Amino acid sequence: MTESESSLDDLRMPENWHVAWVRAGWSGYSLELIAKLPIEQVGIYQLPRLFEMWIAEGGTQVMICVQFWAADGELSLASTHSVGLDVDETVNRLKALRSFPWWKRKAVQQMDYYNISADNIISTSTRPEGMSRSEWDSIISADPALAARVRTVPTTRRRDRITDALLKEVADVYRKAWEDGENPTQSVQKHFYKAYSTSARWVGLARERGFLGPADGSKGGELNDVTAEQP
Repeated sequence: MTESESSLDDLRMPENWHVAWVRAGWSGYSLELIAKLPIEQVGIYQLPRLFEMWIAEGGTQVMICVQFWAADGELSLASTHSVGLDVDETVNRLKALRSFPWWKRKAVQQMDYYNISADNIISTSTRPEGMSRSEWDSIISADPALAARVRTVPTTRRRDRITDALLKEVADVYRKAWEDGENPTQSVQKHFYKAYSTSARWVGLARERGFLGPADGSKGGELNDVTAEQP
């Protein structure tokens, strides 16, 4: 086991910090929307596509929300926000406390322990009365079975491979959004959970490779539906 892998196995929270709760979906998502989230396979786990973990600093009002999304067998740290910190300070604080790969495994460990899914939406504490959060977290983190399962979660992401299958899906999402009167590039962005610039680049590549017809000038869209020309 490498030193970095060893450090990822020690999932005890940083001193004076504790996990407040974990939940399926992201803040602001309705129960109905959470129930419709796709289930993604990551390592040995089946996780809601979107979930979040809130952590709190003892003796202060500071709380940090770390949001994750699961897709294509991988887990990404998608966003973070906080109570009591500016945006840049939030990111810097997270990095200073632990690496991003560590936070991924910690979140999955909590999802695993509390059996969080789209059906069991939010964690409920099973901490014995009188025991501190840090003591309880140490007990959870020392569970070898939990550690072995969490180790199956990839902590780094592959670079997105631009395949014909991917670009065809991009074209399909774009075309449907255009037909429905929605912003098509934003729809691609939401569908794949990518930056707008990445989504726009993929749309351009889908046109170049013939999966999406030429744009109607500056309006975007598609002058002719290339699917109608395909045998």
